[in-house]
Amino acid sequence: FGFAQSWMMNDIAALQHLYGADFTSYAGNTVYSWDAATGELTRTIPGSGSVIRSAALSPDGRTIACGTQAGKIQLWKVEDGAGVGELGGHEGEVCSLAYAPDGRSLASGGGDGTARIWDLAGKAETWRSTGLQGVVLSLAFSPGGDRLAWGGDNEVIHVLDTAKRQEV
Repeated sequence: FGFAQSWMMNDIAALQHLYGADFTSYAGNTVYSWDAATGELTRTIPGSGSVIRSAALSPDGRTIACGTQAGKIQLWKVEDGAGVGELGGHEGEVCSLAYAPDGRSLASGGGDGTARIWDLAGKAETWRSTGLQGVVLSLAFSPGGDRLAWGGDNEVIHVLDTAKRQEV
């Protein structure tokens, strides 16, 4: 067929096509990107040896962040697959990723029970949740970037005021 096949990928493709998004998924330590309308494979980006557990595409579509089983976040150029950096700090797999709407920050959630915010220009962690239990499976910024919500297998949803760095 020339492109990856699975029911989950087809479901994601259908949803992203409805919203006009690029269709990017991952398997093992490789990221695949293809056109949601045609199913044509447009890019394959090999990882650096660790299983990829999460992926997020930057708002401008130029960079993909991949969370690994080894607790690292790898940053890659979509255009040519070149590595542009790595963020480290999670003490377990990186289960979820979300770019801030302005593309300058990235949020990550991990198997270590933490949610984190990273400054992409300085490649540095700027905030970390404390006292959580369970895996952080999902996170999302509000459209204006002033809030970050996250949750996981502890069945609790948290919301952060990103300017004050305080939960609301």
